[in-house]
Amino acid sequence: MKKLTNNFGIALVSLLLLFIGFSNTSGYCNSSEDMNLQIITEEFAPFNFRSADGKITGQSTEIVREILSRLGLDIEIQIMPWNDGYDLALTKTGVVLYSTFRTNERQNLFQWVGPIASDEMLFYALEGSDTVIRSLEDTKAVTAIGVVKDDARHQLLVQNNATNLKLYPTDAECYRALASGEVELVLGSKNTMADMAALAGVDPSEIKSVYSLRKTPLYIAFNINSAPDIVKEWQSTLDEMKSDGTFDSIYERWGGTAVQDSLRSDASNLQIITEELAPYNFMSKEGEITGQSTEVVREILTRLGQEVEIQLMPWNKGYVLALSKPDVILYSTFRTAERENLFNWVGPIASDEMFFYARKGSDIIIRSLENTKTVGAIGVVKDDARHQLLTKNHITNLKLYRSDVDCYKALASGEVELVLGINHTMAKMAALAGVDPSEFKAVYVLRKTPMYIAFNKNIPVNIVKQWQDALNEMKRDGTFDTINERWGGTAVQGYSKADTNNAITAIAAVKLLAGYVDVRLGEFLAVLQALSFTEEARSGNWKILKSLLVEQESAELAGRIWYLLPDGSYYTTVDNLTSKNLKDRGYFPGLIAGNPVLGSVVVSKSTGKPVAVVAAPIKKNDKVQGALGTSIYMQGINDEVRNTFPLQSDQKFFAVANDGIIALHSDDEWIGQQISNINGNLESKLDEATGECDFTYEGKEWHAVWTTAPKTGWRVLIANVVE
Repeated sequence: MKKLTNNFGIALVSLLLLFIGFSNTSGYCNSSEDMNLQIITEEFAPFNFRSADGKITGQSTEIVREILSRLGLDIEIQIMPWNDGYDLALTKTGVVLYSTFRTNERQNLFQWVGPIASDEMLFYALEGSDTVIRSLEDTKAVTAIGVVKDDARHQLLVQNNATNLKLYPTDAECYRALASGEVELVLGSKNTMADMAALAGVDPSEIKSVYSLRKTPLYIAFNINSAPDIVKEWQSTLDEMKSDGTFDSIYERWGGTAVQDSLRSDASNLQIITEELAPYNFMSKEGEITGQSTEVVREILTRLGQEVEIQLMPWNKGYVLALSKPDVILYSTFRTAERENLFNWVGPIASDEMFFYARKGSDIIIRSLENTKTVGAIGVVKDDARHQLLTKNHITNLKLYRSDVDCYKALASGEVELVLGINHTMAKMAALAGVDPSEFKAVYVLRKTPMYIAFNKNIPVNIVKQWQDALNEMKRDGTFDTINERWGGTAVQGYSKADTNNAITAIAAVKLLAGYVDVRLGEFLAVLQALSFTEEARSGNWKILKSLLVEQESAELAGRIWYLLPDGSYYTTVDNLTSKNLKDRGYFPGLIAGNPVLGSVVVSKSTGKPVAVVAAPIKKNDKVQGALGTSIYMQGINDEVRNTFPLQSDQKFFAVANDGIIALHSDDEWIGQQISNINGNLESKLDEATGECDFTYEGKEWHAVWTTAPKTGWRVLIANVVE
């Protein structure tokens, strides 16, 4: 009988458990931790607020209540000042806080569910105010800025060293302070301003936005010690709501801003890959993938409300995956002409120079790419842009390695005589190889090239656009510069920082710059034309001609001089007769027909650098028997322009050759790139010889004025940020 009783008890308990399981229609079994959750929000209409009848409601609140309903949970939501709720969410297990801006600074402080919305941070002033804000730096000049204590906006301003802050418990009190003159600015939120101002008893029409800072996604933040399974269930339920249309219905009901594609898009299939290339991307001692470019990528993910794990692997493996597998994203990737049509691109996120490195005691002298063919072996990373560049130039004495670290190990051991490395990564990658960077020396600089995030061509264009828009926004609001400065990197936006008191207007500058370009390149041509009439040039004897050209090249130091034969073969002062041929150059037929060349922009076959070609035919008895040319280093001319034309910090100069190749640009890395990579609309506008137009670049709106240089035919532009 005792045994029967025990069995009956077990059966009864089993039935009871079964009943409980079926009573939860979601199939989700509530745990004691679920019932101990404390859900907190603040007064932040229309996302979350207390209605006139005392009920906590709002767009985000409806989303949270729907999640609770689907999970079979009945938990009361509390409303309190933001800083109180934020402190509790940081310190007390079981606390859930919404709507919470998810930022890099907060990333590791909470577990996250979302995104549930997004909003734009704006600086507001009174309608009659004459305050003009063009940057975060400008906000430091006002007397006081009102902001909610411990809010993401407060944290952002503190991070940017703002000290003129007055802290309030709610947005409503911030707007009340603005209306009373207690503060000059409020850092508010676009979608909440009208409601929160009205709650403060202030007419929203009396307030105007004066500067847009950034768009940021809103999430549900869970105390860091929350059970991961619970957080996962909440996220799965939210994803289900987005799939079945409930999420969109809530948005439409509140008449808010249309849901961003990034709030709905499923980023779970994206695979983000990088390599070991410090300081841009590398594995830290703690086992975390970090670096300058990695921070940029993580910030983009945060702003888009996407959670994707970043993987680190050898470059050639990641490169092959990015080419062949849909949904793969690869960074930091040099954007070159050879790769242009292989990927879709987001960037630039950095730029760097390619250098040939040798051991410190080496007597190797490199003055051209041709010279590198004479060394025993060159170490380079397999399938890297540097490998592709060397292969394109028919350099075969290569040893291929998985990483820059392996290349520098090989250089130190004597396995190779040269490594084609990268300026800002050499020291860190050599150190990772266990080699003192001072044991290496740069022997030849090849070119400066921008770095991008490369997207497999099958990734939807709208996703690529979302990433580019987020990056542009980061550049506009100062986040991008902050990351660069933190890593000590080279600024991507390299304009001249000349004294603005000496600055000239865009209209005047574009005419002067066009004239300067023609005169400067014309000087090179005049010298070559003079040399072409000498007996040395007409002799057709390289040994006789070489000394004359070496003397001229040493005097100018701005380019490489060469002697061309009618069959396309040519000599340079460094390589003598080269292994290359110029018959495939666009300027060749006209030059051999007897016409001078002025300003054809190419990548030099001799030096590997972006150059502008200037050349004069050599005629004897009215017959062309060759030509003299100079491949002018455009980076050097770029430096001359910066020093000669003191443009303002919000101006940039461009010069674009007839085939759309950028010959000059305030940012060196754009030299040799297509103008369409900056802005396709701008390219089409330049069909006109002169004009003005607006275009978007680096996340900002620009106004360009241009004219055509009469001799080179280049379109020469000066562009200003539109205020």
